[in-house]
Amino acid sequence: MRIVPRRRVLKFGAGAAASVAFGRSVNKADAIVIGAGASGCNVAWHLRQKGLSVLVLEATSGPATQASRNAAGFVAHWSAIHVANWGKNEWEMQHYGIKFYARMASSDKNTGFVRCGIAYLYRSPDAWRKVQPRIEEARNLGTRLEILTAKRAVEVLPQIKFEQVAGLLSIPIRSAFVHRT
Repeated sequence: MRIVPRRRVLKFGAGAAASVAFGRSVNKADAIVIGAGASGCNVAWHLRQKGLSVLVLEATSGPATQASRNAAGFVAHWSAIHVANWGKNEWEMQHYGIKFYARMASSDKNTGFVRCGIAYLYRSPDAWRKVQPRIEEARNLGTRLEILTAKRAVEVLPQIKFEQVAGLLSIPIRSAFVHRT
């Protein structure tokens, strides 16, 4: 797999940059992946596992240095809480991602992804009230969530001023992955 920096793509165009990267015609590549973020690297890795030659076109000089709004550089069961029309299928895709990164992290390869937890802070009582049905739906799908009490918030997130939020929700440590930059 080769990564072509943005400056080459802009200077030569995608086809020419790919030819330069491969040292031959781009039509020799089985697949071209646009973007070497969390999703692009994941797609490229899976394609290589299937034996395909892959060209990755990236806007920066290296992989996993940026994040789009769709792949914010972390993998967790977040959609069941925050995306109303996403359900079991999307949850299962995220669960697959968590298991995928867990396998990668347990290998001897340094992927840059590390296990983490996630905290959701709701500052207004209205926002906290609106998320309640989604919390139950997320739990029913299998998301491990903890509603933090003031005492527990001090233990888990000592930097947060609990009295200034309407509610705190936590996905425990080791249930998500984030890219270390």
